[in-house]
Amino acid sequence: MEKQGAKAQIFLSYVREDEEKVRNLYQKLSDAGFKPWMDIHDVLPGEDFRIAIQNAIRNSHIFFTTVHFLAQSYSVIWNATGISLS
Repeated sequence: MEKQGAKAQIFLSYVREDEEKVRNLYQKLSDAGFKPWMDIHDVLPGEDFRIAIQNAIRNSHIFFTTVHFLAQSYSVIWNATGISLS
């Protein structure tokens, strides 16, 4: 159960061509009191990138993705959530 007043963590998934827009969204969500998660802000140096992403997805309340990410021609599989995009 969430503490009263706690804000949702939002996982931000994107392709590099959308990075600037997603950075702006990250800032707006932060300013509004939410806890956005974005790789360039939240993966620490030396941290296993894949494990960091799996943990972030598992701990997020909302999974946000850009249309460009969904339009990629290759498959993306998130083992942590069972999501498969083809």
